[in-house]
Amino acid sequence: MKMTKQKSSIQARPAASVSAAKETSPSSSDEPGHAGQDLQALLQRTAAAEAKFRGLVESAPDGIVIVDHVGRIQLVNRETAKLFGYRADELLGQLVEVLLPERFRQMHVKDRSGYTAAPRVRPMGMGLDLCGRRKDGSEFPVEISLSPLDSAGERLVMGIIRDITERRRSQEALRAANERLSFVLGSITDAYFAVDPAGRFLEINPVAERSVFGRSAGDLHGKKLWDEYPEGVGSEFHHQFRVAIEEGRPVHFEARSRIVDKWFDTHAYPRNGRLEVYLRDITDRKRAEDALVLAKEAAEEANQAKSQFLANMSHELRTPLNSIIGFANVMLKNKGGHLRREDLVFLERIAANGEHLLALINQILDLAKIEAHKIELETTTVALDRLVPEILSHFETPARGGLVHLKAELPSPIAPLVTDEGKLKQVLINLIGNALKFTEKGSVTVRVAVDESSRRPVRLEVTDTGIGIRKDRQEVIFEAFRQADASMTRKYGGTGLGLTISKALCDLMGYRIEVRSEPGRGSNFSIVLPVPSPHVERAAPPAGPLAPVAAGQAPVQRTLPSEGQLVLVIDDEADSRTLLSHLVKECGCRVAVANSGESGLRLARELRPGLITLDLLMPRMDGWTVLKQLKANPDLCAIPVIVVSIVGTESRGTLLGVKEVLQKPISREDLQWALRSFPHPKVLIVEDNEDHRSLMASYLEGHAAEIAPAANGREALRLLETFAPDLILLDLMMPQMDGMAFLSTIRKDARYWQIPVFVVTAKELTAEELHRLSSEAQAVLRKSNDWGEDLDRLLRRVLRGDPAAASGLGPAVPTPAGPLSKAGRSDQGANPP
Repeated sequence: MKMTKQKSSIQARPAASVSAAKETSPSSSDEPGHAGQDLQALLQRTAAAEAKFRGLVESAPDGIVIVDHVGRIQLVNRETAKLFGYRADELLGQLVEVLLPERFRQMHVKDRSGYTAAPRVRPMGMGLDLCGRRKDGSEFPVEISLSPLDSAGERLVMGIIRDITERRRSQEALRAANERLSFVLGSITDAYFAVDPAGRFLEINPVAERSVFGRSAGDLHGKKLWDEYPEGVGSEFHHQFRVAIEEGRPVHFEARSRIVDKWFDTHAYPRNGRLEVYLRDITDRKRAEDALVLAKEAAEEANQAKSQFLANMSHELRTPLNSIIGFANVMLKNKGGHLRREDLVFLERIAANGEHLLALINQILDLAKIEAHKIELETTTVALDRLVPEILSHFETPARGGLVHLKAELPSPIAPLVTDEGKLKQVLINLIGNALKFTEKGSVTVRVAVDESSRRPVRLEVTDTGIGIRKDRQEVIFEAFRQADASMTRKYGGTGLGLTISKALCDLMGYRIEVRSEPGRGSNFSIVLPVPSPHVERAAPPAGPLAPVAAGQAPVQRTLPSEGQLVLVIDDEADSRTLLSHLVKECGCRVAVANSGESGLRLARELRPGLITLDLLMPRMDGWTVLKQLKANPDLCAIPVIVVSIVGTESRGTLLGVKEVLQKPISREDLQWALRSFPHPKVLIVEDNEDHRSLMASYLEGHAAEIAPAANGREALRLLETFAPDLILLDLMMPQMDGMAFLSTIRKDARYWQIPVFVVTAKELTAEELHRLSSEAQAVLRKSNDWGEDLDRLLRRVLRGDPAAASGLGPAVPTPAGPLSKAGRSDQGANPP
C-alpha cells in the first residue's frame, strides 16, 4: 500500500514501513474481528510515528535529505528545497549528486559507495571544504553531517545540510580585518604589544620586538610582562602597567627603559580583558632637551659675560667722556673772559659731540639690559605739567637753532600719574629728539590728553610736521637698528635704537605706543596709558573748572644749603673729583675730597660733613659698601648722601637711605636741584585737641622747619591760602569740618594734589573708610602709646628718602597709599599724593 501524500512539503518514496505492517498482521487462523482491530491499531501507530517524524524533519532549521543505498533521494524537507531552489517533488528519486557541483560528482559517487559499505556518523564540518549547487547553477558553501539509517532492512543515509555563506563572509571579514591590523601594527613607527590580565604577551609588533625588548615575538611568547619590567628595576613601567591592569584605567607616562636604554612616551589602555600598550621612542627628543638645557646654560653664561663686558666697557668709555663733557661745560662759562668766541664755538662742538657719543653708548647699554631682562620699575607720583616743560627745556636750544617751533599743550589741571618717572622721561626724550631730527621746519608738539571726568592722563602724544613715514615701514621702525629707510641713516644719522628702546620701556610700564604718519605731512607717536582702577577714580577731582593755582601757592621752592656747608666728595677718579668740587663750590659750599672708599669713611668720621657725594664703582671698597657702613654708624647715618655715578640709576633699588641719585655727567643745575630737598619741611597739623597738637609738634622736632596748627578742617583750609606745607598730619574726628571732608576737599584742588597726608586717629575705621583713605592718604596711624615711633619712621621715609625706616610698621600703618619715597617705592595705584 502507498502512503497518502501529505500537504507538507516533505516528499518521500513509497514507505517500506507500510509493507512491513502488512506482513506482520495476525494470521488468518486468528479471529477475523480481533485481527482487523490489531491491524487498524498498528496502522494508526505507524501513521502517527511517521507524522511525528515528518513534523520534526519539516521544522528543522537545516536542510535534510534522505537517500537510499544507491544514492537516490527518498526524502527532502522544505529547507532543502529552499536552499537549492527546487520544488521538493523535483528532487525525489534523483541521485543526490544533483545537489553537488559537476566537478565533484564523479568523486562523490566513489565516496558515497565507500560510505554505504561502512556507514558511520560523521559530525557536521569535519574540516572539509564543501559546496552545494542550486538549480540555477550557483554554488554556496555548506557543512554536511551524515548518519546511517536502517528502515525495514533497507540501508538509508540521512544528510543534514547547513548553508554557511554568512559564516564564511564573517570569517573572511575577520581574516581581512586581522590582516589589516597586522599590516598596520607592522607598519606603524610606534611600538605596540598587548598582554592578558596576568601579564602574558598576546601580541607584539616588529617595532616592539626591535626597539623595546630587543627580542622576537617567539622569544616573548608565553612570558609575562613583569619578567621584562620587574619591580624595583623597571619600577616606573612596572607600577604604571599594574595600575592600568588592576584599576582598569588608561595611563600615560614618560620613562627610561633599562632593557634598551631608551626613553619612551607610553600610553596603556585596558580594553576587552587585555592591556594594549603603545610606546613612542623619544630618546632623541630627550637628548635634544638635554642639549637645549646645556645650550641655555651656556647662553646664559655668555650673556652674563656679555653684560659684564658691556658694563666694564661702558665704564671705560663713559669715564673719559664724562670728563670731556664736564670740563667743556665748565670752560664754556668763560668766567675769566680769557676765551675767544672761536674757542667757545669749539668747546660747544666738543660738548655736543661728547653728549651725542654718550647717548649712543647709553642706548646700546639700554638695549643690552632690555634683552637680558635686567630693567626694573621704580614707580613714583609724577606731575606731567612739571615733567613735560622740564623735558622740553632740554631741547630749546636745538629747536630754536632751526626753524622748528617746540611747544606743549597741557590741559589744566592734570591729575598726578604713578609711573617710573625716569623711564617715561627717557621715552619722551627719544620721541621728541626723533621728531626734531626729522623735522626741518614747522613744529613739534607734546600733548597730554586727560579723561574729562577724572582728569587722569590717558595719552601722551608727540606730533611733528616732518618728513613722515611710509605705511609699509611703520612697524619696522620699532625693530632694533632699523629706520624707516636705509638712506635716512646716511642723511640723519642715528643707530635706530631709540624707538626700539622706547617700545620696550612702554611695554614694561604697561603702556602701548602707537604711530600714525603720512609721508611729507609729519608723524604722531602716542603713548596710550591704561585706565585707572575704579577705586582710584573716586580720589580724583571732579569735572569742571577748578581753582587756579594762586600766586605763591606753587609747590615749595626750597633754598640751597647754608653757604659754607661742608660737602665730602668720595670718588676714585681725579677728573670727577675736580668737576664735582667745582660744582659744589659754585653752589656756595666748602669741599673735602676722598679718592677711595676707605679714606672717605675716615674723613666722614673726622669732618662730619653736612653732605656726602658718593661714587659707586671704586676699587677695593665700592660705593655700596661705603654706604652700608655709613648707615650702620650711629654718628654718620644721619648725613645726607647723594650718589653720583655712571651706574647710579641702574642700582637705585639697592641704595637704601640715599637722598638722591644723579648719573654722570652732572651739571650745576642737577646738583642744585638735589640740594634743594635737604632743608626740613613745613608741616600742617590739623587736630582739634590742643594736647594732641602739642604732642604731634614734639614728635616733629628735628624733622620740621616750620609747624602750623589748625583746630579743624575749615581752619586748615584758610591756613592753606597763606601756608604751603610739605606734609599734613590730619585727625578725623573734629567739629565744623572733620578729617574726611577736609581730605576730600583738598584732593579736588590741583594746588594740593602733591601734598602727602598722614591720618592720625583713634577712631575704629570701617572697611569703607579704610578703602577710601587708601586712595586719598599716604598712611593711617593709630593713636597709641608708640605711634610717635611710627611717625618718626614714616617721616624719614617720606621726607628723607629712607625706605628702610618704614619697615616693621605692622598694623600701625594698615593702608599705605601709593609711593612714599624715591627709592624702594611701592606702586599702589595712581593716587594723588
